[in-house]
Amino acid sequence: MSLAAMLHKGIKEWEHTHKASERLESKFKQLKEEWASASSVSQRRRVADELNRVFEEASDSLVKEEQQLVECIRKLDEHRARGSINLAACPTSSSAPKESLCAGVKNGMYQYPDERNEPIIPVGCQVAAKVSTGFWILCRVMRHVTAHGTAGPRYIVEDSDTDDVSPLGSAKKQYTLPPKNVVRLPVDENDPTLLEHTVGATVHAVYPETTTFYPATVKSSFRKRKSREYQLAFDGDEPEDLKLVHLSSVVYIPDP
Repeated sequence: MSLAAMLHKGIKEWEHTHKASERLESKFKQLKEEWASASSVSQRRRVADELNRVFEEASDSLVKEEQQLVECIRKLDEHRARGSINLAACPTSSSAPKESLCAGVKNGMYQYPDERNEPIIPVGCQVAAKVSTGFWILCRVMRHVTAHGTAGPRYIVEDSDTDDVSPLGSAKKQYTLPPKNVVRLPVDENDPTLLEHTVGATVHAVYPETTTFYPATVKSSFRKRKSREYQLAFDGDEPEDLKLVHLSSVVYIPDP
């Protein structure tokens, strides 16, 4: 099969999946209206179950769209490496945005259009997530999605606060955030992503017995203490009221 035929087939598959995503989006909006007008608890539970199901299907559909576009880009990469095509003239569909196929190719490799140009945080990792202006909370990455147009990639993260549940039932609250609002947390002292914070450094850390990050100053490092905990002075606390916080809950946020 020629490259043009393969790309045509791939784009057609993407268009089919994209239409399914649009149908699910319409269904989700319809269910939200039903939820608002529901007059009984049983009706709301039924709508809540359907909302959760449609949300899961829509998330899966968006991931599938991403995979289909990445596969098209991979094929372009293979042919470009052989010198058989010019990426400036790569084929597009009238309904598929041109930048989705070409803008992510750099030095022969596909990259997310992440403004920080950092590796994607894997699903399951704990992160600090900015859910409103200056407000960072402890979350876990649940999914990656690629928004259409200029929105770029997004993370779907889940609030780690077990007391903060959504109005749809017992499910934890989830947020869809851009990469700049999500910072990966280290697991332990051997984590390659670990950034050690020196004494006097300003950091953000989870305040004990909460899932919220607050600014603090490092008073003693975990290595000096020969443990996995930093000794921190949180802003607003008394100077002598120092807290011990596990290194996995301490992070540097350059633009909080």
